[in-house]
Amino acid sequence: MKNKYPEIIKLIKNNKFKESLTLINNIGNHQSDFDLVCLKGFIYLNLKEFKKSFEAYSIAIKINNNSFMCFNARGSASFELGNFNDAIKDFKKALTINNKFLETYENIGKCYSNLGENLSALKYYKLALDLNPNDNKLIEIITEKLNQTNISNVDQNKIIETDLAIKNSKYNFFLKKKIEDNDIINLFNEANNIINKNFHNLFFTQTQIFRRNDLNLNCDRHFSVFKTYEIIPEFCFSCIKVTINLENVIDLIKLFIIFDNILLPNNNLRKCMIDLRSNSKSNYKGFIYCRSIEEAKIVKNNVDEIIKFSISKNLSANIKRGCSEFNKKYPGYENAEQTHIKYNPDWKNYEQIVDSKFPKFNLMKKKQNTNKGIGFNDIMIIRNWLFFANLTKDQTYEKFDHKFTINNNLKKIIQVNKLS
Repeated sequence: MKNKYPEIIKLIKNNKFKESLTLINNIGNHQSDFDLVCLKGFIYLNLKEFKKSFEAYSIAIKINNNSFMCFNARGSASFELGNFNDAIKDFKKALTINNKFLETYENIGKCYSNLGENLSALKYYKLALDLNPNDNKLIEIITEKLNQTNISNVDQNKIIETDLAIKNSKYNFFLKKKIEDNDIINLFNEANNIINKNFHNLFFTQTQIFRRNDLNLNCDRHFSVFKTYEIIPEFCFSCIKVTINLENVIDLIKLFIIFDNILLPNNNLRKCMIDLRSNSKSNYKGFIYCRSIEEAKIVKNNVDEIIKFSISKNLSANIKRGCSEFNKKYPGYENAEQTHIKYNPDWKNYEQIVDSKFPKFNLMKKKQNTNKGIGFNDIMIIRNWLFFANLTKDQTYEKFDHKFTINNNLKKIIQVNKLS
């Protein structure tokens, strides 16, 4: 039995998971061997056979109930199955065995976040950060969660103090009044100075700022369906976007200010972003997501009136169906008024396959409603917008404070896509 280990490990290292699984299954009484059963759990996890992975690790735990790796990995399988409470139990058990593994605290935070228990999520994200106080990714996760949480009952730390200080730098927005460049510049520079006083060499990866409601668009699930079977999920046929294209970064920041303050009938999800695709007609964009063409038309009329007063009289929103990747496969799909591209009822079977394989998609991301007000996370993303503006020769960048860390990850994307 033991003489098969090197061959199995070699196959796994070469990502030949099915071949390694066959080799294990051909070993007699392998279910009683702790190491082999653990390898099966690992293989199934990589094959995205999460139920089988959970079962394999459960057998391993019966053999040895003091294995950090088994409880941690079984927690990961439960997470993927959408069994977040079970995952929390396993991750916490793993921490009783080894409390120095940062990712386990982070995973507990993700579980609580997906259960809508944001205060508990923040607690475990902060415990993870205690193990590595300079982890930019964790700081980014925490600041994003602060935008969705009432933090009056949260223990203060440097991140929360910075977030509160930025949120106290209020901008007074008035409908039908032009947003002046200097007001935006001063708002950013003040917030940027607050960050620089408390953090060094800090950068975030995100390039999109959301103002969310409790509707989960479930885009990861829909793209999984599309990438696997090249079909458009039924939900997406009624996902209508009011789209605003802008010419420079300062106007994008102004649109974000509008999105943070605007009152819409259904508190529609809003997003401001830089588009990093090489074939994009505009690199600065804003979207408001609607559930029907009729709703989108009402929102467009409201937004058009505001942006013409607040940003430029030359701006106007347009209505289309998203996402653009779908339109490449099914030309004409993005035209929200068209009728020749319709949902094929046979596609439902493919959607059900994805849902059965990845049940977490339909069980996660509750209570993601974004609080009003500009926060730490927003300013860090605006930094990325400004960095992008600099590399793409957008001269409005020069009006802002340039004291922030170079984002080499974003720089690489811009260079690869030949946007600079």
